[in-house]
Amino acid sequence: MSRLLLILIITLSFQTLTNADDIRDFEIEGISLGDSALDYFNVSTIKKNSWNYYKDKAFIPVQNDKLPFFKTYDFFDFRYRKGDKKYIMQSISGIIDFKNKDLSKCIQLKKKIIDEIKLIIPNMEFIEYDKTSSRGTKGYYYQSSFFSDKGNISIICYDYFETDNYLAVSISNKNYENFLLNNPYK
Repeated sequence: MSRLLLILIITLSFQTLTNADDIRDFEIEGISLGDSALDYFNVSTIKKNSWNYYKDKAFIPVQNDKLPFFKTYDFFDFRYRKGDKKYIMQSISGIIDFKNKDLSKCIQLKKKIIDEIKLIIPNMEFIEYDKTSSRGTKGYYYQSSFFSDKGNISIICYDYFETDNYLAVSISNKNYENFLLNNPYK
């Protein structure tokens, strides 16, 4: 009986993944796009970990490092709209720190994640970008992105010459995507 239950649970879990048709169906550390940050973090933690690097202040970036409930990622970043008292996450990112600066391992993991997403949502537009210079640093990044009418999923390997390399998996809704397209840094 327990074996039948296990098979049923695995089958239902797989069906949920294969039928995903919205970027909000994806999770990073159990957190989904559109969740309230208050379900995972208290206000003082959010404010303490907020950054101020956009000149356009429409969205507030928050970076959380190595919290006890993280299982896969070293860092979890999110962005919420300025003034939103519910702290609804408009963009979420899981980041893995490659301490040994081994870019090939980052690229391998990136390819594996891309292949998994292609299996789960095969109809999303996919773009593989060329190696790109990273603004304000002496490094590069290698980005692949999936696009839908709801937003995008990006998988990026950062190759910094003077610091560690990172893999980031980011999920953003259309509002945040449009914000970035308008160059919030200027």
